[in-house]
Amino acid sequence: MFLNNIDLNGVLNLSDAIIVENLSKRFGKHLIIDNLSFKIAQDDTVALFAPSGSGKTTLLSILANLDKNYTGSFYIKKPYSIVFQEARLFPYKSAYENIIYPLKLNDIDIDENVSDNIKKWLDICDLKDFSNYYPYQLSGGMKAKIALIRAFIFNPSVILLDEPFKSIDVQSKNKIIKFIKKEYKNLTILLVTNNIDELPLISSRVLKFDSAPLSGFSNITISKDDSLNSIIDKLYNGSQV
Repeated sequence: MFLNNIDLNGVLNLSDAIIVENLSKRFGKHLIIDNLSFKIAQDDTVALFAPSGSGKTTLLSILANLDKNYTGSFYIKKPYSIVFQEARLFPYKSAYENIIYPLKLNDIDIDENVSDNIKKWLDICDLKDFSNYYPYQLSGGMKAKIALIRAFIFNPSVILLDEPFKSIDVQSKNKIIKFIKKEYKNLTILLVTNNIDELPLISSRVLKFDSAPLSGFSNITISKDDSLNSIIDKLYNGSQV
């Protein structure tokens, strides 16, 4: 939990995994996030849909406690993981060593269950023959998959995803998302994406921002039965909150 001298008593609910209250962020004179507030319930999967450069990555960095120069307050349930737009792998570690690094860092035993889960992930991502390869030997899509595995294998309560599939081919992306939905039913996901096609695959709700700074948004519910056309219609006819 991270609170910035603002009392969230009466706001905090045990069923909430993320709470953002009156959050604002500036880069110099440029306002990036303006008095933003929202909640995400435990087990919910929410997408942030906004124009490029509108502050989505900055918001995730704040929630991950990587950027502490802001006003307002937020709560995020621990443990949490984040996947950046870039894979950010350690170049001197193999794919497998990159995957298990957060476990070692947090003194988590790599027992049989963890090993089996890593094998499942490597198989789903078509990487079982590449676990001993180093990042310079891997394609951009492969490195993106390793970054995903590293974040999920930690078994977080909340995961922050910043356009994690943009380097991954469509077939692999669909396999990975199906695996996540099957194996991580109790996980809260906050996904940044610019790809409308991804919304029905992984999101139950969309926070749609029309422009920078991140402030007011349309709160849009996505059903698994929604067609792409109906989702596009919702995105441009949502109710402002």
